[in-house]
Amino acid sequence: MQASQISEVAQLAESAASRARYGLCILTLIYAVGQLDRQVISLLLEGIKKDMHVSDTVLGLVSGFGFATLYAISGVLVSRWADRGPRRAIIAGGLLLYSLMTALAGFSRNIVQLAASRVGVSIGESTGLAPSTAFISDSYPNEKRGRALAIFAGGSYLSTLVGFPIAGWINQHYGWRPAFMAAGLPGIVLALLLRFTVTDPPRGGTEVKGADTCFIPLRETLQFLAHQKSVLFLYLGSIFTGWTLFSMTIWEPTFLARVHHLTSLQIGAYTGPIRGIAALSGSIVGGFVADQIGRRSHQLKLLVPVLGYVLACPTMLVFLFASSLRLMFPVMAVNYFLIAFPTGAMWATLQSVAKIRMRALASALLLAFANFVGLGIGPLATGVLNDHLAATMGRESIRYSLIVPCLTSAIGGILMAVGAFSVEKDRMRALEP
Repeated sequence: MQASQISEVAQLAESAASRARYGLCILTLIYAVGQLDRQVISLLLEGIKKDMHVSDTVLGLVSGFGFATLYAISGVLVSRWADRGPRRAIIAGGLLLYSLMTALAGFSRNIVQLAASRVGVSIGESTGLAPSTAFISDSYPNEKRGRALAIFAGGSYLSTLVGFPIAGWINQHYGWRPAFMAAGLPGIVLALLLRFTVTDPPRGGTEVKGADTCFIPLRETLQFLAHQKSVLFLYLGSIFTGWTLFSMTIWEPTFLARVHHLTSLQIGAYTGPIRGIAALSGSIVGGFVADQIGRRSHQLKLLVPVLGYVLACPTMLVFLFASSLRLMFPVMAVNYFLIAFPTGAMWATLQSVAKIRMRALASALLLAFANFVGLGIGPLATGVLNDHLAATMGRESIRYSLIVPCLTSAIGGILMAVGAFSVEKDRMRALEP
């Protein structure tokens, strides 16, 4: 090959790498905005409860079950579209929808109107995560995919790092309605950037030559995934880890307000940076560890990181029963590092054991299980337990209600670890024509 041809190939490779990095950056920011739009309600629950005179059970329904049900159903439908259609346009359209609906939540005058706005947020947000993981997987080869998906997952914690202190300040000084309105604005700008500046990568472009890129009918797709043992254990594990993550995310600010008497400004100022920095670090470090280990063993690529879910159980218990903020906040940091550590490995493994044209659906199904049970039932169960225990424990009831999410983290981690032993066989099967 002549020098000019070598130079041209190198330029094309660098151009593709630059497009991949830019796309990853935009998608990470979009994920951050989406998570802020989803999570900001957790910071505002106490204000909503006082204004609308509703119980914790109702708050659990609005913030969890109703959102999760529509998210799960819509996500599966959208993923089939994303496996064959324009992912960039799908993600941008959904982003615009849930940003507008988040802003409209600030105009709610009763709990029914607030619930209706959450319906719009759930449908819009369902267009984001599954298509994005497939988009990134087609932008990065397998040996770099774990860290890329870990950086993307870090968007969830970036929203906490930056968005929570701002939302807490707005809520403290102006109320929960303006906080909703402010949270919805950044997504409109990002939707335009994605639609007009990001290129959708070719499907299977980073795979080995001969990889199957044909679109597969739904029935065959479901049959294939059902016979992948690692996929099934990832799905089962995500139900329990989702229970942990969503329950703690929704109710942790209320726990800090009721038990430790912190204001929303203090909660946003303290927990935003602590959770954001610790979890972002955990996600990125976990992604790099997964890629390094994955060079030697695809089993260990998943097995080692998911230990974070198991180890998070005792740290969460210490967090709940810590008597001082001086102990509680460092333990919170360790906990979120451990919870975020397996994220990149989990998503990268799922993408590697699914065929190319079923990656979005594989991700959507994991999200469906995690959200319908984890988000749908977890926060609701905590709210019901809060109301049930309040008669005898008062404001302390939430401390004991959150013990359940501590235990589900360990259960989810163990299930995913079992699935790790089938990864190599399932990966080879996914590469077959």
